[in-house]
Amino acid sequence: MRILAWLSLLFLLFAFSPEQPFFRSPVDGSVFLSGTFGELRPEHFHTGIDIKGQIGQAIYAIGDGFVSQISVDGTGYGNCLLIEHENGFTSLYAHLNAFAPDIAAYAKSSQYAARSFNVVLEPESARFPIKKGDLIGKMGMSGHAYGPHLHFEIRKTGSERCINPLMMDVLDIAVADRQKPILRQLKIYELDAQQALINTQYRLIKKQDLGKDTIRTKNPFVGFGLEAFDLMDGQANRNGIYQLRLYKNDTLVYDFEMNEVELAQRRYLNAHIDYADFKASGTYFNRCFLLPGNHFDQSRAHNSTAGLIRLMPGESCRIRLTAQDVHKNEASLKFFVKRASGNIQTPQAIYPYYQLPFDQASIIDNGAARLIWPTGSLYETLQMAYFVTPESSHQVYSLVHQIGDNQIPIHQYLDLSLRPNKNIPEELRQKAFIAYCGPYKRLVNCGGSWKDGFLSTAIRSFGEYFISIDDIAPRIQPIDLSKSRFSFEISDNVIPGEKSKGYQWEAHLDGHWMLMTYDGKKDRLELVFDAGLEKGEHTFRLSVWDAVGNESVFEHTFLN
Repeated sequence: MRILAWLSLLFLLFAFSPEQPFFRSPVDGSVFLSGTFGELRPEHFHTGIDIKGQIGQAIYAIGDGFVSQISVDGTGYGNCLLIEHENGFTSLYAHLNAFAPDIAAYAKSSQYAARSFNVVLEPESARFPIKKGDLIGKMGMSGHAYGPHLHFEIRKTGSERCINPLMMDVLDIAVADRQKPILRQLKIYELDAQQALINTQYRLIKKQDLGKDTIRTKNPFVGFGLEAFDLMDGQANRNGIYQLRLYKNDTLVYDFEMNEVELAQRRYLNAHIDYADFKASGTYFNRCFLLPGNHFDQSRAHNSTAGLIRLMPGESCRIRLTAQDVHKNEASLKFFVKRASGNIQTPQAIYPYYQLPFDQASIIDNGAARLIWPTGSLYETLQMAYFVTPESSHQVYSLVHQIGDNQIPIHQYLDLSLRPNKNIPEELRQKAFIAYCGPYKRLVNCGGSWKDGFLSTAIRSFGEYFISIDDIAPRIQPIDLSKSRFSFEISDNVIPGEKSKGYQWEAHLDGHWMLMTYDGKKDRLELVFDAGLEKGEHTFRLSVWDAVGNESVFEHTFLN
């Protein structure tokens, strides 16, 4: 009877216990984050969460499914897995140090078959069936990662819609967070009747509430930007906030919530933040109003002036800004804003250059350069400065074109074509590229192809452009030539840009192609020898090409 009673109790406990979430955490134990969903990053919104840990820490599948994609790259997500689940979601695990053994063997054989380190593989669904809790890899910092962590995403299967994992009831992941967001600095934008920017002010927020402080303006429109970040229990990382709201006299004027991010919309970050301030100081101000070309669907204005506050002469109003994290911890900022009495005459600026409407395609063609802006390239109508100067350097084969200001963001690629102003010898034409003057005056290779006497490429930054020639081979510097591994640092006189090929390489041991791993953070190539390397003399050869085909060769003969 006692046994039957215990069995009945166990049945009741099981029958009436809460249903377990469909997904488990991708790691065991406590979860600490070094990055939150929707966080403000250079040129993009963050589309996952970054889970801190140690190199080699076990990473588990969050649910049943199958491996739908395996990718290996020396940049970006590094070693990355995607698992498709039966409930309509796909999980992504990036910056792995290693895959599970069967996945690693498949990836390696595919790399040898393709004779390439970088691969994107889509195995058939039956190849790697996955159960919830299966070990799928080890935590690392491969690709564009500067500390050990797991970049973890959940996407709607069949789309590029990323979901905030911490807002999903089907995911069992606990993050301790009882800390309010920190509101650090307020930026005030004063605009005239045409909503043209006249002036800006800054207020360092020493307390969470400015109370009865009044911000005064002479202009009819005022907008706000807020520098804010979030803290979590037991860690010092300044993470991104989840929600931001702006109220005028308790009426909601503007808000955004980081619930979902479409991959194609990540770059709207440049319209959401004060891009010029970020380029000048590295500060991220959340803009609390919409630029006309900002179509990010997680930002919403609830008045007719896109989140700007309109004031009549002598009018004052109460402003409240609130910032929340996903755990509903909230910080708020309250103050008054008042417009001076009387109307002011604002002198109209005279722009002798080009006016580019944000909602139209534009073309500039002056014979030496041709620029084509597709519709949707700009977030607001731009008065663009454009200067042309001669340059006598032997590396410059065109006029130097100063196009706009690099503190102004571009959303879509522009087509840029430049005509040389001096003869380029036939043997050097394939070494030509459109150069951008990058940080510390280093040249960036933006690519380029010849057509109708012009060199053409696509650009996504304003700045200084010209045609240049690269006939200098890359440098190969040995770092380690031990019996267990060879490693090399590679460098070049020109920085590879988005539209250039970047480095290419091939390694051969005794005439056989060998797989070398590449770490883009350090520009380092590495070959790890198998334990079965035969005794005797061996010849190693490494060839490295830059974006325009200049080649360097390193050869080494050694005894094993």
